[in-house]
Amino acid sequence: MKYGMKTKLATAALSLVLAMAMILQGTGLLGALGGASKVYADEAFGEKAYEYMKKLSQEYSFRISTTPANADCRAWLKKLVSGWGYKVSTCEFAADSTHGWGPFSGESLIFDKKGNSDYMLLICAHYDGAWSPACDDNGSGVGVLLENAERVAKMDLPYSVRFALFDGEEPGCLGSTAYVASLSQEEMDRIICVINVDSVAAGDNLMIYSGNYHDDTKTFTEMWPLTSMMELADEYDVKLSIHPEVNGQWPTPTKMTGSDHAAFAAAGKPYIYFEASNWMGGDWDNMYQTDSPLVENGKIMHNEPYDNIEFLEANFKDRIQKHLKEVSQLVYATMIGHMNIPKEAFKDIVEPTTEAPTETVKDPTVAPTDEVPETQKPTEPTKETTTAQETTAVEESSSDVSTETSEAETSTEAETTTEEETTEAETTTEAETTTEAETTLEDTTTAQETTVEETTTASEEKENEGGINWIAILIAVVILLLVGFLIFLFALSMIQERRAQNRRDKK
Repeated sequence: MKYGMKTKLATAALSLVLAMAMILQGTGLLGALGGASKVYADEAFGEKAYEYMKKLSQEYSFRISTTPANADCRAWLKKLVSGWGYKVSTCEFAADSTHGWGPFSGESLIFDKKGNSDYMLLICAHYDGAWSPACDDNGSGVGVLLENAERVAKMDLPYSVRFALFDGEEPGCLGSTAYVASLSQEEMDRIICVINVDSVAAGDNLMIYSGNYHDDTKTFTEMWPLTSMMELADEYDVKLSIHPEVNGQWPTPTKMTGSDHAAFAAAGKPYIYFEASNWMGGDWDNMYQTDSPLVENGKIMHNEPYDNIEFLEANFKDRIQKHLKEVSQLVYATMIGHMNIPKEAFKDIVEPTTEAPTETVKDPTVAPTDEVPETQKPTEPTKETTTAQETTAVEESSSDVSTETSEAETSTEAETTTEEETTEAETTTEAETTTEAETTLEDTTTAQETTVEETTTASEEKENEGGINWIAILIAVVILLLVGFLIFLFALSMIQERRAQNRRDKK
């Protein structure tokens, strides 16, 4: 074979291998060699959330619960989510508004992404609105939820994720309250943390609320989500603000009322509540969202002239895009296991067995978990353990909760009573050691940082068990070796061809 032909073949082979390497790099198989810790750094976060928010504002304005616009929006959401492969269930409600607005009815939409664990993150946002196109409140939260539900639909996740699009939030969190009432104790126990996204687009500052505050003891519990999310935000250069201590109704950094996380917080569940607001208006609450002179009294939500895509896009577009990108990125990072979740967050969760249990009981043979700081021990819900299955109607849920318990359940209640007494004693100790809210928050944050260093999170344990992606590394190494060999072959053929050419010239 002539040297020229060898050179051409080597060049063709080298080009083919380099093309394969570029393709594999695009699919992420070479990421292990690159040390890419931020596997989602190049994702276009917030873009689809913006488009979904815009669609809700323009095509489903005034989607107040019980109205045709609300029903049309719900039908569109069902069709959209089902198209991604999710099975959508509903939870109906019919109740009077807690604000005195009259009776309302509607349906919340629930759909799950099964992960490698039955431990469950619950991501929620309300899709109903109040007397406006409801772009910011809460097309923005729905947009973030939909973007991430679509993103992870075919992904492998460390935990299961439940998405909840609640109806009836504006009349007084009617949909989420009905849903929490419909949950069995076993299902409630499987929820690691609730992440509520509500009105995150147009306010001046991106806010985070978390922590269950106990007014009787002036103490906080379930503070780990705040510490973990703040650490994650620092890692990705996202500025999250905590509201100032200006209103005794909401001790910093909690806000256990006012949105769909409230019913979960009342049941003792950890939560994170994202919102964009200002808090420095005359009323000292989150209704004052911006100090912009374009918005009278600083209130965008529930206000027809301001809470529409045309006004917000014309005046706050850059801010909206930034907030949607940042919240979407943090929610996604949490779902793929990048947020530190301490072991004690799982201590009351029992993995379901393949056989259907007749009742939910605690196994007395299970060794107790490691001791954790008192301020991090959550207040246990006082709901009775029940085997009621989740229903789609509030009436059926109430009937299930009131079902008479068996003798075995009575025994379980006795054990629960003992545990509650122990919890009360621990709470008393907390009250004696920590009386000021800010001191408790500082102590909890320090204790949480220690816990994060000493414990391995569930996502890290999974990564340790599975190890590094050796297949990807092996493929990458083989490609690199092959590329190196072909480069050597190419250079050798060029040298040989040049020598042959020199010999021909001498002749």
